[in-house]
Amino acid sequence: MLKAAIPSRVLVIINYRSAALTAQAIASARRASNAPLQVLLIDNSCDAAELRALDYVGADRVVAAPSNLGYAGGINLALSLTSRDEIVISNPDVEFFGSSIDQLFANLDHRFELAGPKFVWDREGRWILPPAHVAGRGSLLDEAFSSRSSLWRRMSNGRRLRARVAFWTTKGPTAVRAISGAVMAFRRSLIDKIGGFDERFRLYFEEIDFQRRMDKKRAGIVYVPEAVCRHLYNQSAASTWQAARFFEESESAYHQKWGSGPIYRACRTWRRQEGREKFEDRDPGSEIPLKGAASEFLAEASPLADFRSAAGSFVSLPSFVLPEDIWESFKGSELFLRVVNLKNLEPVAHYRFAKGR
Repeated sequence: MLKAAIPSRVLVIINYRSAALTAQAIASARRASNAPLQVLLIDNSCDAAELRALDYVGADRVVAAPSNLGYAGGINLALSLTSRDEIVISNPDVEFFGSSIDQLFANLDHRFELAGPKFVWDREGRWILPPAHVAGRGSLLDEAFSSRSSLWRRMSNGRRLRARVAFWTTKGPTAVRAISGAVMAFRRSLIDKIGGFDERFRLYFEEIDFQRRMDKKRAGIVYVPEAVCRHLYNQSAASTWQAARFFEESESAYHQKWGSGPIYRACRTWRRQEGREKFEDRDPGSEIPLKGAASEFLAEASPLADFRSAAGSFVSLPSFVLPEDIWESFKGSELFLRVVNLKNLEPVAHYRFAKGR
């Protein structure tokens, strides 16, 4: 009689009041892994009703955290409860496509010890989320100077656009400085080398801190664009009023830890509110016309009016429509969109979508 295969691969999900999303993440992850997959769920909700709902999401084990440990604390708790070799950490607001988990582990070797997928925002996979950003002294100064100089802002915007286009057109596994913490695949040996996640960062910056520690140990990171996941942008964090406070606390702790604390505090004082572009108001679902000599454009959508972080899609004449599923999943009150001429990377139109308008 053949023995059932014992899973060597574990999926860790850190849940916060997101039972329905967690169920979808687990079901899609099982389809994306040919190897047997154990699912370990850490619930940070501290809510009996949420815990009861998690009985039906398809996890192999559900553990109620004694308090809201944050993302880093939840990961560390999970790592202490499993001895599996292949580990995938995931947000609940993720849907795994195809064989994405298999592809991530296929790209772990002596060069690369951490792997991350391509993230898209819509079900069709046409809107790609931005690359992970490693914050430091340079980015702090860039933001501060951009807030005070239109020339600097234009040059900074051009650099960001070129970097995003390069990232969004990447083919094949590529070495990167950082990946998004929404999905991270690695082997147990990486934790033995680097240690766990720093619990000072409750909700943000924990993955960037971890990856900077990897860099000190010369442990490589690989971006795998063939492994595709849909990420719904901060669903569980957006459901709590504490998210903004957690971000500020983590940002301050991060810069203090990595030696940029004084510059961080000075830039916060010196930085001015950037002026907004003139946006044309549009209703969700309306067609966005594409005009000009270019045959192909880049459309960017962002909750930020300065597009410092944005999802992108390559679109062609004569028009396009922002996918309905993006707007349905978006929890903010305003979504900004701009159209960029790919020939010169100059913005040619700006639009604003508002809920309840």
